Amino acid sequence: MLRSRRLSRCICVLIFLATAAKRAETAAAAAAAAAAEALTSIPDIPPCGSPPTHACVLQQAAALQDWGTAVRRQLHRHPELMYEELQTSILVQQVLTKLGIKHTTGWGRDRRTSLVDESLLEPSTERGDAEDLQKLQELQQQQQQQQQQEAGVVGTGVVAEIGTGEAPCVLLRADMDALPIVEQADVGFKSEVLGKMHACGHDVHTTMLLMAAAILKKNESSLKGTVRLVFQPAEEGGEGARMMLEEGLLQQKPAASLALGLHVAPQLPTGALASRTGSLMAATASFHFEVVGVGGHGAMPFETHDPIAACAAAVQNINTFVARENDYSAESSGFVSVTQIQAGSAFNVIPSKCTLKGTIRAFSNEKLRELQLRLRQVVQRTAEAFRCSLRVIRLLTNTPALRVHPEALAVLQEAASGIVAGSQVLTMEPTYGGEDFAFVLDKLPGAFAFIGIGSGAEKAGHVPTTFGLHHPEFAADEAVLQVGAALEAKFAFEAIKHLLQQQKPPGQHMPSQEPQRQKEEL
Repeated sequence: MLRSRRLSRCICVLIFLATAAKRAETAAAAAAAAAAEALTSIPDIPPCGSPPTHACVLQQAAALQDWGTAVRRQLHRHPELMYEELQTSILVQQVLTKLGIKHTTGWGRDRRTSLVDESLLEPSTERGDAEDLQKLQELQQQQQQQQQQEAGVVGTGVVAEIGTGEAPCVLLRADMDALPIVEQADVGFKSEVLGKMHACGHDVHTTMLLMAAAILKKNESSLKGTVRLVFQPAEEGGEGARMMLEEGLLQQKPAASLALGLHVAPQLPTGALASRTGSLMAATASFHFEVVGVGGHGAMPFETHDPIAACAAAVQNINTFVARENDYSAESSGFVSVTQIQAGSAFNVIPSKCTLKGTIRAFSNEKLRELQLRLRQVVQRTAEAFRCSLRVIRLLTNTPALRVHPEALAVLQEAASGIVAGSQVLTMEPTYGGEDFAFVLDKLPGAFAFIGIGSGAEKAGHVPTTFGLHHPEFAADEAVLQVGAALEAKFAFEAIKHLLQQQKPPGQHMPSQEPQRQKEEL
C-alpha cells in the first residue's frame, strides 16, 4: 500500500512537471510569436507627394523610429556571426513580406576555399599544410551548412526589389553579421548570446535599410525605376559581398547603375555624414608564416638553426623595406604590421619553428600586391640567411581598395542636403580600415559614407557612444536610425532622377580591378 502511494505521488509529480514544462514551452512560443508580430507591425505612414521631398521622407523616417528601435534591439540581443545569420535573415524576410516587397533568399553561400594566393609564391616557397586550420575550417563549414539546411536556407543573404522593375536601377546595401566579442556595454538589450556581439553596428545598418524599405514601398508610385535592397552576410570575414557577386548579384535585371553603402561611426556626431571621392578605405590582406629551423638546447645555440633569431631579423627587415620603399602619398602608400609572434614552450629550449602573423594595408590594389610579394620575398630571404626555411600558411587579399565615385557622392550629398545639416556633411581623410562593399564599388559606380552615432553620451542616462568599432563597450545613439533610413531612401529617389537625366545605359559599369584571392576568416 505504501509503495503504491509513493508511486502515485511520483506519477503526480511527473505529470505536474510535464504539464508545467508544456505550459512554459507554450508561453515561450506565445511570447516569441508576440515579439515577431510586434516587430512586423509596421506603422502605417502616409505617402509623400511626387517627387517626395526631403522633409516628407525625413518625417516618414521619424514616424518609423520607435518601430526601428525595437527591430534594432531585437537584432542586438541575438547577434549571429558571419554565415550564421539565420534568424537575422528570417526577420528581414518577415518584414519584407509584411511590406509586400518581393525578395529572394539564399544569397551569400559559404564557399571559402584556399588560404594562399599561389601567384604570390615562388617555386621554391614551401606551402604549410596548416592541418589544424584546415580541420577547423572544415568543422565550421560543416556546422554552418547543417544549420543552414535545418533552416531551409542555402545562404543567409536577402535581395529585394521595389519600383517598376525597369531601369534605371539603384542598389542599397546593409551588412548583417556580428563579431565574436563578449559585450560589456551597459544597455538593457545586451547580447543574449555569450561571446557574440554587434560591436560594429551591423544591426543598425540592417534596421536602417528595413526602415528605408518601408519608406520606398509607401512611395513606390513615385519611383521611376527600381531600387534593389541587399542584405549581406559575412562582411566581417571579407567574403560576403564577393560571394554574392559570384552568385550573379550584378547580373540581375535591370542592371544596377549606382550603389550606396553606409557605416556607423562613433567618432562623428549623430547624423553627421563623412566621405570623400577617390580612395576612402584601404585594400587589405593577411599573412601567416612559419619560419622553420632546427631546435635544440638553449645552452647550445650553435647546434641549432634558430627560427626566433630569424623572425626577429625578419620583423626588422619588414619595417625597413616598408619605410624605404613607400612614398606615403595617398594613392600609393601602404604598410605591413606584424601583430603576432609565437614560438617555443620552455625557457631552456630553442624551438624548431616560429610563427609570424599580421596585416597588410594599401590605398590601391596594385600597391597591396606589391607589398604582398615583397613581404614574402623579404621573410623568405631572411629565413634562408639564418639557415631556416619559410612555410606560407596564409597569404590572401581580404578586400580591394574602396573608391568612391564622384557622381555617386554628388547624388548622396544632394540627398543629404535636406536631411543632414550642411555643417555636418564632411569630407574625411582616407582610412586604413577595410570594407568588403569595395567588391561592389570595384565593378559599379557608387558611394560609401560614414554616418555618426556619437552624440548619445550627451543625453541624460545614455551610455557612452564614443567607444570605437569592435570595442566590447561599443554602443550606438539610436537616433541615427531615422537619419540613415531617410538618407538611403532619398538617395534612391535622387539617383534614379539623376540617371534618367543622364540617360545612362544600365549596366555601364566601371572597369573591374579584380582582386586577388580572398581572406578566410576562422
